[in-house]
Amino acid sequence: MRFMGGVYLYNWYNDIGVNIEYENIHSIDKRKITFTDKFKQEYIDFLKTNYFINETDFSKEFYLQEYNKQLQKEQDELHLILLPAGYACNFDCVYCYENHNDRSRFKGKHSDIIYDLIKQKNPKKLHIEYFGGEPLLGLAWILDFEERIKDIEHTSSMTTNGYLLNKENFKALLDKNVRTFQITLDGIAKTHDKLRIKYGGGKTYDTILNNLKDIQTLKDNFKIIIRCNFNESNATPDYRKDYFTNIAFTKKDYRFNLIFRPIGLYSKFNNTTTQRHIDACYSSTDNIKHIWEEEAQNQDYLLGDIGLYTLTGGAICYASKESCYTITPNFEVLKCTVAVDQDINKFGDIKDGLKLNPQKLKNWEKYSKFDESCLKCFYFFQCMNRSCPLHNLENKRKICPIKHSDEKYMVKMIKRQKNILERLI
Repeated sequence: MRFMGGVYLYNWYNDIGVNIEYENIHSIDKRKITFTDKFKQEYIDFLKTNYFINETDFSKEFYLQEYNKQLQKEQDELHLILLPAGYACNFDCVYCYENHNDRSRFKGKHSDIIYDLIKQKNPKKLHIEYFGGEPLLGLAWILDFEERIKDIEHTSSMTTNGYLLNKENFKALLDKNVRTFQITLDGIAKTHDKLRIKYGGGKTYDTILNNLKDIQTLKDNFKIIIRCNFNESNATPDYRKDYFTNIAFTKKDYRFNLIFRPIGLYSKFNNTTTQRHIDACYSSTDNIKHIWEEEAQNQDYLLGDIGLYTLTGGAICYASKESCYTITPNFEVLKCTVAVDQDINKFGDIKDGLKLNPQKLKNWEKYSKFDESCLKCFYFFQCMNRSCPLHNLENKRKICPIKHSDEKYMVKMIKRQKNILERLI
């Protein structure tokens, strides 16, 4: 990527970027660079050591080796996605695909069985993720369970609408090792309150925003990803400007990151689509997501999903990982948290120990395996043809998660993020 005065080289294999001034470059094209005599040998050695310069392309064996290393890493980590309140929720979001009339909850037996599973697996790494519905409706269970596993080294996170995440509840969760949160604000109050309605009616934006303001005053170490789902109604230039103004208290606080997602027809995976779902979708072909991201970074906000592009395996979906299980109140084991009612996504249960259907697992993974046709893709190390097993299975072929024409934009975004971090830390 060119910048004023030189070229920025980014290595998708190891997330290393370097600036090289034009005075050091004799010539450059897509596959070859020739340096002037001013460019020191130690710099050339650095580029060789870090795979910027290779005599030949990476071999198939090299890619396969990296693929298998990623599989081993995943097998060493147990990732449990727990639904302590099931699909019950205090919101009635217009684009939601879940059945909130299901009021089943985790109880003491769930704690016993999940604890036994963890002890039996004895993983090298353990991550607990609380999901829903709204997991804070099961706050007491979460705190009790975290107390139970406090002597087992692990990390914990939560996806919550943030309405019940006042400072008291937040501190209680921090004290029990839950330190990463994803919270949604869909634009400004005027738009958010039409998209993310309180169950039974009512506004939700001000309560969430005030909770975030209270949390930001704390000195503790945590991470909050603020997600904005957008469609044409909340993504106008003026609304985007007001959105950033409203969350300006998080700016330059590295604990807060932003992500932006177009509202999709998630209900189609559960055959629950209504006109309300369709009306809420982002239907334009314009890539407003890039505009949101550029405007955020231009104001020194950090992006929360940059790891999709910079980490080995960063774009691999949790649902494609062998040791990742979503556990429901009826003890079912799922992989995907979107296709919650699909039989293809129900792999067994944990009532009497973990029992999975091997044939269903084989079918799930059928189109999400090592694929030689991916080897020339710059995004191989992040995706490995495993970005969404559900999409791959539904389409009976691999579905690439990125547009290859976006490579320059993605590198620019990565470079901006690195620059922001340098200024903040």
